[in-house]
Amino acid sequence: MIWCFRRFNDLLLGKKHAVDDHTARLRSDDQCLYTNSNEIFYRTLQLLSDVLSIHLFFDEPGQAPPTSAGLIAYLPNPFVFENHEDREQLTFQPNLHCNKYGGSARNPRFGSCQPCKRNVDAHIKQVRSMTNCSKGSLWRYSTEWRLLHYNSYVGNTMATFVMQALGCEVSAINTVQFSNHTGYKQFKGRKTPAEEVAELYEGLKQSRLNDFDVLLSGYCPSAGVVQQVGKIARETRFASTTKPGAFFWVLDPVMGDEGKIYVSEEVVPAYKSLLRDADLILPNQFEAELLSGVTITDFKSLAEAIRVLHRSHRVPHIIITSVRLPHDEDEQEPELSIVGSTADSDFNPRLFRLRVPAFPVFFSGTGDMFAALMVARLREACLAAELLSTAHWQSPDEVAATELPLAKAAEKVLASMHLVLKKTMESRQQELEKMESAQEFNTGIGEEADKDNERDKYLRLTKAAEVRVVRNWKDLVYPPDIEAFKAHAVNVELSTNVSVEPDELGVVNMGTGGEIGQGAVHQT
Repeated sequence: MIWCFRRFNDLLLGKKHAVDDHTARLRSDDQCLYTNSNEIFYRTLQLLSDVLSIHLFFDEPGQAPPTSAGLIAYLPNPFVFENHEDREQLTFQPNLHCNKYGGSARNPRFGSCQPCKRNVDAHIKQVRSMTNCSKGSLWRYSTEWRLLHYNSYVGNTMATFVMQALGCEVSAINTVQFSNHTGYKQFKGRKTPAEEVAELYEGLKQSRLNDFDVLLSGYCPSAGVVQQVGKIARETRFASTTKPGAFFWVLDPVMGDEGKIYVSEEVVPAYKSLLRDADLILPNQFEAELLSGVTITDFKSLAEAIRVLHRSHRVPHIIITSVRLPHDEDEQEPELSIVGSTADSDFNPRLFRLRVPAFPVFFSGTGDMFAALMVARLREACLAAELLSTAHWQSPDEVAATELPLAKAAEKVLASMHLVLKKTMESRQQELEKMESAQEFNTGIGEEADKDNERDKYLRLTKAAEVRVVRNWKDLVYPPDIEAFKAHAVNVELSTNVSVEPDELGVVNMGTGGEIGQGAVHQT
């Protein structure tokens, strides 16, 4: 498919509108599909893309051929429309017979041959029925918000594509430049120094390209890079202080997993010093222990860790990933959980939990995919809840845990990820079957030959487990089977009072009054 954009339209992820007064028409004189409903237009294109090569541009309003929405798709071939009886989907089939009845590729005569006997204009008007489709969600591109992403080259490769597929305008800065992810146990490249990160951002800044609405930060190789990213986040937030909700920072504090730290020890306090500046943090279970100081052994201690992060560090939104608790081991099918919370006005947690089947294979980059999907889906959910002009996109206290935008976003994220990883597993299995039937690369004998064969086998197995995200982009945009990944509220009694952690300047909170959480209290 070839996309040529001349004008972007507003982003309304997943938001459906009544379109009873809208129609979509096909003009047979120039093969132009146009409509005054953006919802109809994009749902139509999504279905057309499976059959036709679409040359698309967005025309400026008032230019010929005029449309009220300025949305035009030029279709290269005649085609017929067939509406399914269930009215949930509209399919399009190429019509290869129109031309012999006097039409041409430029000016086909629709309705003159048997495959086209039904009126094309009448059929395409029924596209409006797709707005009631229960599968997928509506989406369109936007330049209304821009996103800055700091991560490793490998993480950026995954996350940038995911966010762009969901309509985000992304500027990416690599915190490391590696040839491949470290799961291969060998790579070439280098870690980006903090000075270079600052220089790259300065380049964006001097070109007036630093008007970011969202910051997503991932792996940082040193405490210096962590601090530099924090400096940029604070600077960007300061520039938007007059507009609540205008800047949102998603912090993925990549430090380790399964009880092991794979960054230098000084990175941990560097991250802790930035927590109160972040809007959403995405630690795994081990990283949540490092940041909160709470050892997680059961659900109560997990809830306590979240409460500490809310109360002590003033983090509005938290999702803890890769949660495995002792009682989970008794489950018949292996599962992973994510546990999330959006704090209320007193910074008490509103806890929810989602479960997802676990795969018996390590996939590199799933954390980056989760973070990238969460960025787009959370903004989508907050847009629907009219929270984008609210500080930290924080829901009112009366909103239940399962109705939080964070929970709604997580449902779509897990639905997309599960299907992408399931398809990756299927592709991996096919690769394994090919490996078993193929001859070994090194046919020599001896210890060295055995080592070479084992090394080659490991590399091929690792490559076979690469996440198939590009070929499955539609599963990112249109998450399937969301009902299978519903959030459930969690009620845990937490009686221990938690004090507020001062920042590196000794400030607990900025404001008026002297109560904890309300005033500006300083250490002496």
